[in-house]
Amino acid sequence: MRELILLVTIPLGLLWGFTSARRAIMVLAWICFMRPHDFSWGFWGSVPTFKLALGMAILSCLYHGQIRFKFPPILILFLAFLGWSGIGCALAYDSAIAWAFYLRFLATFWVVSVFVFAAINDLTTLKQALWVSAGSLGILAAKTGGMMTLKGGGHVTDQINGFVGDNNVFGLTVCLAIGCVLGLKGTLPKKKAYLLPFYATVFLMVMCVIFTKSRGAFLSLGVILLLSNLVSKNPIRNTLMLGAVLAAAYFVIPSDYFDRMETFKNIEQDDSAMSRVFFWHLSWLQALQHPIFGIGLDNHMTYNLNFFRGELGNSTNHVAHSVYFQVLAETGFVGFGLYLAMCLSTLWALHRAHGRSRVLSSKRPDLAWVGTAAFWMRNSFIGYMFGSAFLNMLVFDFPWFFIWFSHMLGPMMEREYARKPFRKKGAPSAEKKAAEPLPPPAAST
Repeated sequence: MRELILLVTIPLGLLWGFTSARRAIMVLAWICFMRPHDFSWGFWGSVPTFKLALGMAILSCLYHGQIRFKFPPILILFLAFLGWSGIGCALAYDSAIAWAFYLRFLATFWVVSVFVFAAINDLTTLKQALWVSAGSLGILAAKTGGMMTLKGGGHVTDQINGFVGDNNVFGLTVCLAIGCVLGLKGTLPKKKAYLLPFYATVFLMVMCVIFTKSRGAFLSLGVILLLSNLVSKNPIRNTLMLGAVLAAAYFVIPSDYFDRMETFKNIEQDDSAMSRVFFWHLSWLQALQHPIFGIGLDNHMTYNLNFFRGELGNSTNHVAHSVYFQVLAETGFVGFGLYLAMCLSTLWALHRAHGRSRVLSSKRPDLAWVGTAAFWMRNSFIGYMFGSAFLNMLVFDFPWFFIWFSHMLGPMMEREYARKPFRKKGAPSAEKKAAEPLPPPAAST
């Protein structure tokens, strides 16, 4: 039955997206992050559905005249990073491996990144793109968290679709989505019919992160929630609410999960944790030997086998287990500097958007949601930056879209504020005021 539904829904979605530029962007985000074709066993599971959706979105935006090329600093940094990584592939230790990795994961970003900035031109479209992107991941996570909860617990492994890699990466990606969803709560009607399902979905997303049994994702989630409580307007109330959620979660989480968390007490005796430190050390040595362009994308394990075989000994060869050491080793210090600049500028962009929203929303209450979104997105990105220190996260889509959307939030809020003044409900518009007859002149004495 699911196969038949997807067989019909995907092409109908693509056709619906062609009816307007905004709809095309939403369909692209849906296919990118919910990945319905990954759950299909037929035609849509065997064709490059995302590339097809991207092509349809570009055609739709061109047809409706919604392509306006913009190259803000974050896009320049990102394209420079893509270009630098490409040069590194040509000079890589094993260029065949590097180019195969680049063409599979990064080449599409040249088109996607430019298109996203060119096609999203107003705050409403950005808000809807955020909802569809984070909501698609949220639905996947909530469904998985709900299934696991009803089963009495488990370990999220084969319940996730292919684009996120493994349970650890999925857990950290969902942490980012949780921040986006919580930040967008202010755009929902303040009715129980909306808020109760919303909070239930967020709770199940949290349960999904817990059931990944990823310690990095668990710590990231803790950083996000704790930081958000401490810097909020009502830290005591929010801490009590967080405690209630954790207490409820405690009763549905199986005991073996806490056995996994016990390893935090003895990091030195945990093979998984110590192997990360070991491969961070090897990545640092690789960067020192190739400081400019690095050893090339996806060359970490191959390089280890050829130059650090003695240090490996009988240890299993692993990836860098950190996006920072991954970027440092594979793209050199220049690539690492570009990546770090993108991360830090994203925090600053969200922090500035939050501050400006507090000022502008006094005159434009309809823009208050931007400040809430920026607040939660900033805190979730801090949690993500912490968690990605333990995982290879370079090529996964959602963190990059998150960075791009974060840099759009403030400028589009400013543009919306400047475009038209806020008018209270029921108040006459500027056009109606201009059409009203002038009052008669006061009688002279």
